[in-house]
Amino acid sequence: PKQNFRVVFDTGSANVWVPGSECRSLACAVHNSFEEDASITYRPSLKADGSVKTIEIRYGSGTIHGKIAKDVVRIGSVQALDQPFVLAESELSPAFAVAHFDGIVGLGFRPISVGNLPTLIETLKRDHSLKSASVSFYLPNSVHARGEITVGALNKDCFTGNVTWTKVTNPGYWQIGLEGVEIIQPESSREGDAGESKVPLVQPAAGKDYGGFDSARYEQHEGEGGGNIAKLEDSLGGSTKGPPSTT
Repeated sequence: PKQNFRVVFDTGSANVWVPGSECRSLACAVHNSFEEDASITYRPSLKADGSVKTIEIRYGSGTIHGKIAKDVVRIGSVQALDQPFVLAESELSPAFAVAHFDGIVGLGFRPISVGNLPTLIETLKRDHSLKSASVSFYLPNSVHARGEITVGALNKDCFTGNVTWTKVTNPGYWQIGLEGVEIIQPESSREGDAGESKVPLVQPAAGKDYGGFDSARYEQHEGEGGGNIAKLEDSLGGSTKGPPSTT
């Protein structure tokens, strides 16, 4: 029978993990855990000596340690056969305990996959489960509206106009180049925090490492609790050609 999990789709990592049934961390106790005996397609990844392979994955918010296995992973109507994933045996962070998710599905590229494990998108491409090797997000303006992730396609009901495609400039992360950034309408503010929606500016492009910006505001850190904020406009290089094929 299938086992359901609530996960974060993380473009800043590349591994898939959920809590394992043997985990005794508080974070595992308050979230759904994977029951190995309940899956007939589950297979542990073994070393040459017959022991189970283990792995440690470090995030900015904490570290998980667990064992590597393979099973069928389904997202909506698509599935990846024999997808490598990690069963967490410990979750070393209070952040995981209060999180509204059980595990993480990394959507980054193989170079940042801990243990060099195949990514979910790689496996879906191998199984010819995708129309295109793409993942798209719809992020609503209101916190009360529902967001959406579409794997292998674009939901044209979620946007208007053309899609601009641009090359990734980092082989591991979804990092893209900016042709320019124009700061407009400067404002003064005592405190500004773009939170997890920050997009970091790399120093060669900006001339100075500004704290980060999002689509509506720019933030220059000048000490804890203070800063200058201004609205900005950015321009991306790219084309309107379609996404990469899975063939």
